[in-house]
Amino acid sequence: MHSVAANSISFSLIILLGALSALAAISTDIYLPATASMAESLSARQDQVQLTLGIFFLGYGFGQLFFGPLSDSLGRRPVLLAGLYIYTASSLLCALSSDINFLIANRLLQALGGCAAAVTSRAIIRDCTQGEETARAMAGVMTVIQIGPLIAPTIGGLILLFGPWPATFYTLTIYGLICIVAAHLWIKETHPPEKRQSIHPFNIVKGYWETCLNKSVMLLLFAEIAASISLLTFVTGSARIFSHYYALSAQHYGLLFSLMASGILAGSWLSKHYVAKLGTHKIITGGLILAACSSALLLYLTKHNPEQLLLVVITLWFCLLPCGAIRPNYVALGLQYLPSRTGTLSALFGAFSLGMGGVTAIIIGGFTDYSPYTMAIMIAVGFAASASCYTLWRLLEAKQAA
Repeated sequence: MHSVAANSISFSLIILLGALSALAAISTDIYLPATASMAESLSARQDQVQLTLGIFFLGYGFGQLFFGPLSDSLGRRPVLLAGLYIYTASSLLCALSSDINFLIANRLLQALGGCAAAVTSRAIIRDCTQGEETARAMAGVMTVIQIGPLIAPTIGGLILLFGPWPATFYTLTIYGLICIVAAHLWIKETHPPEKRQSIHPFNIVKGYWETCLNKSVMLLLFAEIAASISLLTFVTGSARIFSHYYALSAQHYGLLFSLMASGILAGSWLSKHYVAKLGTHKIITGGLILAACSSALLLYLTKHNPEQLLLVVITLWFCLLPCGAIRPNYVALGLQYLPSRTGTLSALFGAFSLGMGGVTAIIIGGFTDYSPYTMAIMIAVGFAASASCYTLWRLLEAKQAA
């Protein structure tokens, strides 16, 4: 069993929570190389296939608004386990789908089950840690999460060499079963009964009202949402850019996506190892400066030399690196407020950062001519909005401290 002492969390628990939180990344990235064959097999339009991605992000994101307060009321462990069972069963149903609408419905169920793992994992970390230790643990979990995008598309591409697209969902079913066993064996309750909130709907609404009235929380939340939009613009639109615009094969696209994901992983690793030395604010500031420079260069390249795939890929890698560095620090800072509402806070950060991925996917699906330049504009706007919100938060904190 893992210790739940304040400001203490074991490395093995961080790895396990990261693996549970990686459900979203794995569930989206492993089947991206299969979208073309999926559309052909199910006689579906491209916008319908894109909706299987968008609906997952919407369900995974905004479902956390329900599971977060529920974990404040019932405890972290039962909510986590219930979600994992729903995720695993719906993954199997996705594999058995013979109709695009049935697949879309089960992708929504898969997302709702998987999001319970994400929201409870963040709450467990906050239950066990404080201050910069929370930031380090969050970055550690983020590092594990980014291993998913690093290997999942490549695995997805390899699966297609030996079987049809449903094999990707059978793989997710097996992963879900492993997560269930691991959670039963090694996750213990970190939110004791004496600290739990009432499950009454009025209290849940009151919790969200309290968090929404906290200006510091809202500015950090908006900064995280904006940075997430920059990241998810790449994730949800990469198949259209690299498979259609640049005409890469499923295997080559999977390898390229994994290379891009290594940028996010590098950012998470740097944050985890240097936040204690440099502090949260220097990590965020440095990340935002890099984001501004790399996104500006990406805008120039995709406007004037979009055919230079290698240069676009290198620049895009440096756009993704700050996403891995700044996002866990935004979350860690936000979770320091309202300690009695940790699950609710965790739900808000998870809901809107990932839920906007669904909105982003649907917006991208609406473009008839989605180009690298369009992608670059969306990434740059996201970073600019994130920097603006963070700056306003720093000014607010300075004013309140004066």
